[in-house]
Amino acid sequence: MDWSRHKQSLLAEWLLDNNSTFLDIGCGSPFDSVCNPLLQIGWNGYFVDIERNDEWNSITNNYHVVDALQTDWSFVTKNPDYVSIDVEGLGNR
Repeated sequence: MDWSRHKQSLLAEWLLDNNSTFLDIGCGSPFDSVCNPLLQIGWNGYFVDIERNDEWNSITNNYHVVDALQTDWSFVTKNPDYVSIDVEGLGNR
């Protein structure tokens, strides 16, 4: 199992059960996502990024291209047990 480059999701996997839900804000690509390994072991969740990445199309239908500061979050229908936030600036927009 690839626990992401930085291995943050290992703690979530250790503390919570496989019926848990995550919210990955600033998920980037499937390779960069902290929560993609959780999806692969049976978790449910939401991937959110401001930039489109078509690599998600074959992995999940819960990938949302939105500005995390502007969205109403109505697509999040289950309260997340684990939240990952990675929203550093990407330059001038």
